[in-house]
Amino acid sequence: MRISVYCFLFLLLSSFCLILHAAPSEGFSNLSLEQLLKIDVSVASVYEETIPETPAIVSRYSLDDVKHMGISRLEDLLTLIPGVIVKQGVNAYPVVIIRGITQYTNQKVLFLLDDVPYWDSENGNFPIRGIPIEAIDHVEVIRGPGAIYYGTNAMTGVIKVTTKKDSSHIVTASAGENNLRNTSAYLSHGFSDDIRLHFAYEVRREDGYRGELNNTLIFDQFRFVAEDLLGESPAIPISGTIPVVDESDSYWLKLKVHDLTVVGHYFENNYQQISGILAPFTQSEAEYKGKLLHLDYEWQGDEISTRIFSDYSQFENTERVAHAFGQNITFFGGGSSGTTIFESGDIEDAYRWRSGGTLNIHINEMLSVFAGAEYERRSAADSLILVQGMPTAASDFLASLGFPDLATEPFSVEEHGKLQERSLYAQLDWKFESWRWLLGARHTDNSRWGKTTTPRLSTVYSIDGQQSLKLLYSVGFNTPSLNASEVSEIGAVVANPDLESEEIRTTDLAYTFSDNNTLFVANLYYFETDGLVQNVFASSEPADIDINLNLDVTRWGIELDYQFAEINWKFFSNISYHHQGNRSDHSEDIIYSSIADFTDQIGDFTAAVIPRYTGVLGGIYNPTSNSTLGSSLRYIGEMKGAAAVRLLNVNYGIDVYSDDNGTLEFYLQLTNVLDEDIVHPDDSIPPIELPGGDGRGWVSGIQWHL
Repeated sequence: MRISVYCFLFLLLSSFCLILHAAPSEGFSNLSLEQLLKIDVSVASVYEETIPETPAIVSRYSLDDVKHMGISRLEDLLTLIPGVIVKQGVNAYPVVIIRGITQYTNQKVLFLLDDVPYWDSENGNFPIRGIPIEAIDHVEVIRGPGAIYYGTNAMTGVIKVTTKKDSSHIVTASAGENNLRNTSAYLSHGFSDDIRLHFAYEVRREDGYRGELNNTLIFDQFRFVAEDLLGESPAIPISGTIPVVDESDSYWLKLKVHDLTVVGHYFENNYQQISGILAPFTQSEAEYKGKLLHLDYEWQGDEISTRIFSDYSQFENTERVAHAFGQNITFFGGGSSGTTIFESGDIEDAYRWRSGGTLNIHINEMLSVFAGAEYERRSAADSLILVQGMPTAASDFLASLGFPDLATEPFSVEEHGKLQERSLYAQLDWKFESWRWLLGARHTDNSRWGKTTTPRLSTVYSIDGQQSLKLLYSVGFNTPSLNASEVSEIGAVVANPDLESEEIRTTDLAYTFSDNNTLFVANLYYFETDGLVQNVFASSEPADIDINLNLDVTRWGIELDYQFAEINWKFFSNISYHHQGNRSDHSEDIIYSSIADFTDQIGDFTAAVIPRYTGVLGGIYNPTSNSTLGSSLRYIGEMKGAAAVRLLNVNYGIDVYSDDNGTLEFYLQLTNVLDEDIVHPDDSIPPIELPGGDGRGWVSGIQWHL
């Protein structure tokens, strides 16, 4: 019933906008759709082009529009895209899910910072909370594989964060709920016509909140240790409240010297939440750091352009798990409160280094060829464990199993290793009358996972100057993260050394309409996976399982996107239907005799914790020349372990001072106005229910535009 009401509201508002569109607006005829909606994209092609022209399913949102709709964080911005949701992972870091495919230890989405792949080779994480918000100009998202251009990780989608290039200056300071304090700035300076420096930073501090955690899993192995120490199985809580804190520092710099570009980035996230899959007493404080250095040189001729590039990124994670041996649980003896420290080994071993080049030849108005080559090295540091304040009973027990004194000697839990990857890719782009054809492939040779070739075939047919049809077929691939195939020496992480690389074969059929102020996209997608890597935590018999497996799944869905713009207002809406969402085809009582038997019983188990429906309504209105009123309503449908939610945000901004040197704006944002209880179920069997927000909130701030 609720879904029916929402769909009715969506159709009603869309019809209302179409009626308004029937009467032309005076003074609008000199402005194009691109100027109003700013929808040029480049994530799917060599050149910038409009969404109807581009041979991919792409959405684009500018930072200005998003902020005016009450969205102030990158992870919330992404949820405005059809079929995209962001969940809190059990490792306390966000997981981005596109078209229903999820795995918190290896995200199937590629993250780009100005065309630079930027992700952690150990676990696939990327700095979704590490980009200074004022550095962002707009965000583009491909739904579907992007492997021809970008390779590994570009399986279900590509997120491209495009930074500002203009000469403006912006300084923002804000405060809000839970003692939030945030400052950010973007500055730019031109030394000459050909030399310009851009710099941005953001610092975020907060006290956080206490969220409700339910249905955590306590594996049998954990109980067995307790029984060996106590002679009986202790009562271990599976629910409780946990602190949720998210703080960050981030700095970004870009130097443009003629055709040479140098980019540097550093971020540090500090957060608190649950540690892994254990009960609420294993609360953790974690520090996650990343850095990037990128250089590229581009030469542009009349018919030929070329680009060479090199980048180096590094990630480091340290986690302090408090109360692991006491307070509520005393089975390690004495009720003492110990701390387990998980940290990276030699940080110099935790890196990605990539170098390569591209060549684009514009043969004539009908034909162009694009080709490239890349070499990449990936390495992950060993995972170390160190324990402070361990009770004697626990220390003696571990010593009897052959462990060193963990209070003084760090122990290597996992040795992740290194790999090399070489790739060649090429694409033919042919235009003939109303047709455009793209044929390409990427060949990858990975030292650990072997060789693979992934094709792409796309066609775009222009019905007339306003309408187009797209038929797109592409294959995306991904290699398991370096922590997914390494077997832990102490069983803390159960990995699978027999894992294979994964592929996804996707077909999209899309219709696009655009005129001076309207954009409408209807898309039907279907995909199959071959060896999809999934991390499985399951309560089962004869023993609980924590393992990485290759699975085959099939999914399909529909996405509708409608945008409308006038001089004084904009309207955004979309709805997505994921057919397999919120459907459970696995047993709740798993009794298995082999891994193959277990695999058959779990089926497409992650479909249960993905919503079948998502939707967005958003709008921006300028009631006066110096004020803006906007809002966004995000609908996330029901999932196993979580009810449907409607997240309403509202923003009001007014220029309180303006002169020739700049403008001072005051703004007020209200978040989760409907006070929805946000729960993020993970993909365990049964799902762990993680807190996803703290009810109603507010943020107030000032922004100085120079």
